[in-house]
Amino acid sequence: MGASNETNPVHAALNGLSASLVIAKSLNQTKKVEVFENCGLSKSFTNTTSALTTLTRTKLDLCYSAINILVIADNFNVKDEYWLFLQRYKYAQVKKSNLKSNLSDETAQIRDQLKNATNNTIDKEIESFVKLSDSYQFVYLSASSFSEKFEIEFDINKTANGTFYNDDTNVTFTAIMKNIAQYKHYSDEKLSAVQLQLESGNHLLIMRPNKTIGYKKLLDNLTSEWVLNVINKLEMKVVKLKLPRFKSLTESRIKKAIPGVHKNETLRNVTDSGNIKFSDAFVVNYIEVNEEGVKPAEYNQNEPKIKFYIHRPFLYFIFSKENIVLFAGIVNRLNI
Repeated sequence: MGASNETNPVHAALNGLSASLVIAKSLNQTKKVEVFENCGLSKSFTNTTSALTTLTRTKLDLCYSAINILVIADNFNVKDEYWLFLQRYKYAQVKKSNLKSNLSDETAQIRDQLKNATNNTIDKEIESFVKLSDSYQFVYLSASSFSEKFEIEFDINKTANGTFYNDDTNVTFTAIMKNIAQYKHYSDEKLSAVQLQLESGNHLLIMRPNKTIGYKKLLDNLTSEWVLNVINKLEMKVVKLKLPRFKSLTESRIKKAIPGVHKNETLRNVTDSGNIKFSDAFVVNYIEVNEEGVKPAEYNQNEPKIKFYIHRPFLYFIFSKENIVLFAGIVNRLNI
């Protein structure tokens, strides 16, 4: 998900997994399993095919705006087997580029692809972050952008400045959205959680650590099994909700982009020209949460109301309808 000392880190989990799978195809078995585990897949996934079966349960193009591009220097002849795999693989585009003699134009074209795929929401960030080199042999580039309407809207007229404790300690003032509606809710001695339905059928899970626990300790002990256990225990209630409006942008290079794969990692069985080096990776992820929704809130006025107020750092997950994680993130600092 990202280190807890970063500012509002967000990880495009499914998009990152889809890229890791196509790169893992060219790794040795030990490294391949390491990549799968770092992406959150269980040890039962020992080959690309079994992991691909899991991935294809969710259609990326119906969830959010995202793109994966694999750039291979055109002086390498891509093997027919690998090329056919890439052509059939719907979660990544392959592009052969002449970076040595046409670096400026090739870089501009790739940036434009990333911008168009994310609906021009993060153009400035892509322009400044993506910088290619004429020495690159194999480069991975990815961009994702998510901003979906809630099923139940927040009344923007009720949004007002409220307190938020950056890093659990430093008070600031930020826009707090407010609503009373039926949401799925869960709480125990460590945390409280609320699930907000999104227009497409995806859902946003907010996990608020209890004050004595804090978000760092919650993050340190986080497992996918525990998150799914929280989801299974959610119950529909009338919730009086206060949630900060927030945006998150994360830019990652190779060390964090593909967990377990390093700069100049040798990729096998990709080209007829011998082994090729994984030169670099550029990943930009963006998410925005605001008041926009499809319909107004409706609830039974006589039902007891559960308070769910967010004034401290929290964790969030965006799930597909099939409960596959699309995004995972932390909001720990606002208005900085």
